[in-house]
Amino acid sequence: MAAVLGPSAINDEKFTEWSQINKALGLVWNTSEGTVSIPLCKLQKAERRVYNLLEDGRSTKRDLNSVLGAMRHVSTCFPPARAFYQRLHVGSISMAPFASKTLSGADIDDLVRFGAVLARNDRFNGITVAQFANIADPDIHVYMDACDDGLCALDPSRREFIRLQFSPDESRASSNSINIRELQIVVLAALVWGPNWRQEDSKAPVHVRLHIDNISAVAWSTRRLSRHPMAQLYNRLLSLTELQYSLSISSEHIPGNFNTMADAGSRAWTESHPLWQTWTNLSFGWRQISIVKPFDDLIDGNQYSTIRSKLSNVLWYQRRFGDTDVAISPRLNMLLKDIKRTSDPVVKKQPVTPAFLRPLYRSLNLSQPRHRLLWGSVLIAYFFLLRRSEYLVVNNKRSFYCLKTKNAFFADAQGSPVPSSRASAVPIGLSGARNDQFGRGAWRTMHPSGDRILCPLMALRNLLKARRELKMAACEYLCLDLDHALKRIAKNVGVPAANYATHSLRSGGATALLQDNVGSLAIKLLGRWKSRCYEDYPRQSASSTAQLAHRMV
Repeated sequence: MAAVLGPSAINDEKFTEWSQINKALGLVWNTSEGTVSIPLCKLQKAERRVYNLLEDGRSTKRDLNSVLGAMRHVSTCFPPARAFYQRLHVGSISMAPFASKTLSGADIDDLVRFGAVLARNDRFNGITVAQFANIADPDIHVYMDACDDGLCALDPSRREFIRLQFSPDESRASSNSINIRELQIVVLAALVWGPNWRQEDSKAPVHVRLHIDNISAVAWSTRRLSRHPMAQLYNRLLSLTELQYSLSISSEHIPGNFNTMADAGSRAWTESHPLWQTWTNLSFGWRQISIVKPFDDLIDGNQYSTIRSKLSNVLWYQRRFGDTDVAISPRLNMLLKDIKRTSDPVVKKQPVTPAFLRPLYRSLNLSQPRHRLLWGSVLIAYFFLLRRSEYLVVNNKRSFYCLKTKNAFFADAQGSPVPSSRASAVPIGLSGARNDQFGRGAWRTMHPSGDRILCPLMALRNLLKARRELKMAACEYLCLDLDHALKRIAKNVGVPAANYATHSLRSGGATALLQDNVGSLAIKLLGRWKSRCYEDYPRQSASSTAQLAHRMV
């Protein structure tokens, strides 16, 4: 330019001097070391924006877009941060231009995790250009596969493998699709092998290449974006694992016919399987990594109903013994709603009816004390609408309010204890219940049914006689476990065993009362329900609708 246009053609003020370190596109480029960095001031600015939003608890669309802009900038150097971007972006585009909203539980979770990413300044300094451009050679290759039977991941560099077999319930779970399973093994491998892959003496993250034969799992783990709630959860776990162990995880699709060993490892669980010989030959000399806590239940998780039940126990304990009424935060309610959408629907058990109890009685040999004990326990639970924790062993222990021998006796019409031959009623006393916050307890009395087989008096006679013959008369508790026996007998009489459990006796008794037009208040008091949830337990039988059509015309 100077030769053609003359010395005045160049304005020295418009040209910067040559330097190995330059700033462009908001990033610092080091040409001698071949690295890229985000200026510290930008990280601190983004961190302030995040924590200002968390402190306020509310956000305008402008504030949320400012944080999203910082997220996009950070994601150029740390792509896993995109996992915390999606839900915030959905919330932003759904807002009116000048509106504000209270941050949801999902928004708060993502902001907290993004703040944790920003706190690791070392991950944004000295990033190699090869990694930045996604052209770096992998340090470790991992091959993995998933199917309806289980999961398998292989690390050839360490000659190690991870295998996990699904239970029948996990295989049938609607939330556990094949795409989700493929992503599960990705997260599981990162969590288990991440500490071993980490290199403390290296500034650059370890590049791990995952070879997966499922295109959806490849796309989810690469982009860290998905509409599936469970996939979003696994993507966030994978991103946090990369941050924790200084990893850079990329995914690549591999055809299934080239993934022979991982394919056999996820399917061959018995010697009769066609791939058993292939798996045993290829895995000879390899070491299996045991799945230990807390990663042993990564596949199982907890259903919405299970979490609600456990949470209710905690709240009851605080009210009963701590004299504290704990409120559930809106953030937790939002999280539970998300879990409910991904949980399998609750499958209610079938009620035990008199038509079921009679063949059950005929299948037992009451000359044997064990059978007599079983029959007495069934009838006590049926007539008094007992919860299983009120009369059975649950998880190898009994509740403090479990029915005790001293609280069940024969009585006359006035309620006074009498011998069995003169009895006209059976009172039982419970010292508490799961929903009895103040431990008041309850006494309930049942009178003869008029049936020779199905009668509460016969139930107590069978129980006490069986306990004497089994030399258990001194035992504090009245009944024993009957869940497995009930399922076994149900199978013997030709009904699906999975449809019946101990709760079937409680719902069966309520159903029988409803069919006989017993008032709802009487059912509620007998079953010791505090709410109207008992209305979900009874089942409508064909006989109860016999006159409905006639009344409609």
